[in-house]
Amino acid sequence: MSTTHVAVFWWILAAVLFSIIHASPQPLHIRTQWNNGIDGYFIVSPSLLGRGWTATITCNKEIDQIEIWSAMLISSNIGSGKSTVVVRNDDIFSDGDSHPPEEVEIVVRMATDNNIPQCTTETNPISAPATTPAMNGRTTLLTTTEPPTPKDFNYSEALSLSILFYDAQRSGVLPADNPIPWRSDSAVDDHGDYGEDLSGGWYNAGDHVKFNLPMASSAHLLSWGLEIWKDAYQSAGQLDMMYDMLKWPLDYFLKCWNPQTQEYYAQVGKGKEDHRYWGRPEDMSKFRPMWRPAYKCTRNDQCSDVAGETAAALASGAIVFKDKNATYSNELLTAAKSLYAFAKSNQGTYGTTAIMDANNYYRSNSYKDELCTAAMELYKLTNDASYLQDAISFYVPNSKSWAFSWDDKNVQCALMLYRAQGSRHYAAQVDDFIRSYMPGGELTQTPCGLAWRLGVGPLRYAANAALVALMAVDEGFGGDAYKIWALKQINYMLGDNKQRMSYQIGYGTKYPQKPYHRASSCPDPPTSPCGWDNINNPGPSPQILRGALVGGPDVNDVYVDNHVGCDFNAGFQSALAGLIHLQNQGRLPSSSDPLQSQQIKNCVT
Repeated sequence: MSTTHVAVFWWILAAVLFSIIHASPQPLHIRTQWNNGIDGYFIVSPSLLGRGWTATITCNKEIDQIEIWSAMLISSNIGSGKSTVVVRNDDIFSDGDSHPPEEVEIVVRMATDNNIPQCTTETNPISAPATTPAMNGRTTLLTTTEPPTPKDFNYSEALSLSILFYDAQRSGVLPADNPIPWRSDSAVDDHGDYGEDLSGGWYNAGDHVKFNLPMASSAHLLSWGLEIWKDAYQSAGQLDMMYDMLKWPLDYFLKCWNPQTQEYYAQVGKGKEDHRYWGRPEDMSKFRPMWRPAYKCTRNDQCSDVAGETAAALASGAIVFKDKNATYSNELLTAAKSLYAFAKSNQGTYGTTAIMDANNYYRSNSYKDELCTAAMELYKLTNDASYLQDAISFYVPNSKSWAFSWDDKNVQCALMLYRAQGSRHYAAQVDDFIRSYMPGGELTQTPCGLAWRLGVGPLRYAANAALVALMAVDEGFGGDAYKIWALKQINYMLGDNKQRMSYQIGYGTKYPQKPYHRASSCPDPPTSPCGWDNINNPGPSPQILRGALVGGPDVNDVYVDNHVGCDFNAGFQSALAGLIHLQNQGRLPSSSDPLQSQQIKNCVT
């Protein structure tokens, strides 16, 4: 008998055996386990391949969470010391798959430690396709309760969670009321060339570098949303928390700028050195000293992008703190004026002469947009016409932005100029940008309607564009079309998507469990070690990075990007504030109205 015939014989024998036993419960195969969970798989019988199947997972304990691949939750019964969960796969494929997996990955997580369950699985064929088919690819968390439907979306809750994410990103000496129990003081010795105190600020993403360009952009977007929609934070009960959150980077920017010496520190930490380390920020210098150089701009450098954006953040901060703390507002305004003058005198991008290390991570492609928005913030605050003329001169007309992002604020400048002057020319620029993101525009639309700009952090671009649309509605143009489109983008992020999950960690009951984030991947401090093994741990992260918006899906609505970052959340949070503002005014579509409900639905039935 040839080798081929032998292989075919054993394949047929396996198929026959599986067809006989597929309806009998089989033990869950364990790959690894830890103190409160297991990572394993069950095998789908070859006789079911191409036909679709259901799997009944039975555990001898009450499980807390299940993470599963290539199936969707159908039902669950958790109680009386045991668990039964039924999942379903309809053999609908994405990403070029031509057959269903034979091994279905599954992670079971318990709420308490040292409580590992024993589980069995039983697979059976299905007779008809499900109403909502499962897609190949990871379903990050299948829990014992259904995810929210559009009518249940709580924008105030999502906004409050986003504030907690920024609290988790804080560097320096943390306050006594720090709400993140697994974070404490870190990088308290960050300093400049002459010992200047540079502690504080936000860590950029899942790393521990402080990149001032995306940090300032994030702070500016957040304060801009607070300025326009303060009522949203008031009605959400988050106004004081927002002031507290926003003050953290603003205080840091005040430390970074020295008007006497005309030096501005725009980065702390070297990217390559920092990215070699995986662990808690609190431990960066505990086990081996980490080199955290500080990079600055001087009179001899081109730094108008990062200095201009920081001036915009400071000026916007001065606006929102004016009624809260007049003394602090004046301090921010004074710094914003002098830093803007410095930026205007040193035109060019900061990676040209001053901070080449940033080019590997946050290369800036322009600087006039930052000067424009900084000038507009100062004009709003001072009513000095020279700032308005500066903004007009720095604005780039007839230029449709590729995206509204940490690197491109031209559309934001157009909105600000429209608010100041009312010229339809600026409104037309904003219209062109928003419509390029809407169906029928230039961007790829996922099957569930997400405006998909780029594979790295696609949700941030959609959230930022939604913010622009809501700002346009606030200015009186775009109408229901912009409002509904923005609403659907944010609803997508909160659960109205093919994965039926929230892409904001901690929102609802089904959300990403393992963001690419050092601190949250580490066990409870201070005694438990943390290193590269922790990111490779197959289970969920020990700490929940509440409020973080992950990068998002691919073009097929499959969750692929687990990165997080300060700039991911900024536009998202301000867009949430815009929706709450409209909700307060009774201007959002009603999910209780059948027609309006269909109008705002993406994918969830």
